[in-house]
Amino acid sequence: MGSMGTWLMVTAIFALSHGCIGRGEDIRRLDIADMWVAKAQRSAPHDLWVVTFVLRNGKTVHGGVEFTGAGRHIIPECCGPSALMVWLFYNYNIVGRFGTDAKPDFRGKPFWYYERLFPGGSTDPEKDHISYATHQKYLKMALRACDFYYCWTTHLGRHAGFGASEDGGADIAATKKHSRHDTGGKSAERNYSSSVPAESVAALCGLGTDLKAIYFPGDTVDIDEDYIKGVFPFAWSAMPGILQQNKDRSKDRNDVGGFDQAAVDNCELMQLGSKWLVIHVAQMQDKFPDHPVFWHAYFRAGPLDYRITGFTVESLVTHECSILYE
Repeated sequence: MGSMGTWLMVTAIFALSHGCIGRGEDIRRLDIADMWVAKAQRSAPHDLWVVTFVLRNGKTVHGGVEFTGAGRHIIPECCGPSALMVWLFYNYNIVGRFGTDAKPDFRGKPFWYYERLFPGGSTDPEKDHISYATHQKYLKMALRACDFYYCWTTHLGRHAGFGASEDGGADIAATKKHSRHDTGGKSAERNYSSSVPAESVAALCGLGTDLKAIYFPGDTVDIDEDYIKGVFPFAWSAMPGILQQNKDRSKDRNDVGGFDQAAVDNCELMQLGSKWLVIHVAQMQDKFPDHPVFWHAYFRAGPLDYRITGFTVESLVTHECSILYE
């Protein structure tokens, strides 16, 4: 993969972990099928979406499953969903992880369900994800570059969302009441913006707590539709086949040959993520002139201002937000 690929992977792990609420297993073990997007039910006036994923084998629920989510951050460098899309674009369009098709194999669950989001070098199915040692190594390097010499463990990539929420001004005790820490059974399931206090969501978006809102940079900007579809073409081309196959499958989603909702969810995530990535690239190109994704041929061929109506970098970083209701 090389050091650049590893940096992009650890950046995604770090940003996603700090953008969500949950005290579960670290996300090194995530499969690509473990992710989807969920609508923020308590927001207005726009439909807003949160990247949602599964955390397994948490400390307090041995072998249990928790669903948690990450919204987009007002500081592009801290945005988990954007870092995720950068990592996936690197995998699909630069490294060619899935071969010339540049997409997961959606013919059936066995062909793509167990594809690690953050793969390692081992062929052992229990160890085929990025290792603790590699994760820790790159976090150490990043922290040392920022003159931090004391937080070296990968716990920065685990339940860091609690700390990030508290740093943003949220009440950590109130946040924990809506997580697995609450023995009464409440948890931050599926859509964190509908179960976690609004002030915690706002803090994790970098907005502070007074506004109690979720951030969606550039979502109202008009971008050429064909250009967006070219980022992850399979997200559109594969969907009709998946839907047709699902018509002929059993409705038992736990059956290996049953309804493949994860494939539908994955394509929806990549469709929304395509626009997020175009916006993120427009924000970041000038800051990182040697970045392999921001200056990939697809984004370099034809300035983005021809693709985005009314384009200015400032228009993409405007504090567009939607108020969350408690």
